[in-house]
Amino acid sequence: MLDLAEGYSGQSECAQRILLSIYSPSDFKISGSDFTNLDVPHIHNAIHLLHEYGMCRKRIFSLVEGSETRVLKLAERVPIHP
Repeated sequence: MLDLAEGYSGQSECAQRILLSIYSPSDFKISGSDFTNLDVPHIHNAIHLLHEYGMCRKRIFSLVEGSETRVLKLAERVPIHP
């Protein structure tokens, strides 16, 4: 999901919002369209991430080395909407 989010396609924008909503839920929000704009395998991955790790941010970002840094770079590209 992180690799997808770092791309530049329409799907990557959705993946960015999903990951950032887990990383910083007070600053980033997801919508249903973020899921419907993903291909089916990515939808399954996103649902799994949110279900398994959505409430324990620290754990998900320790799964991949350097992932927290990568997500912070994504945050620079996505505007914060209150």
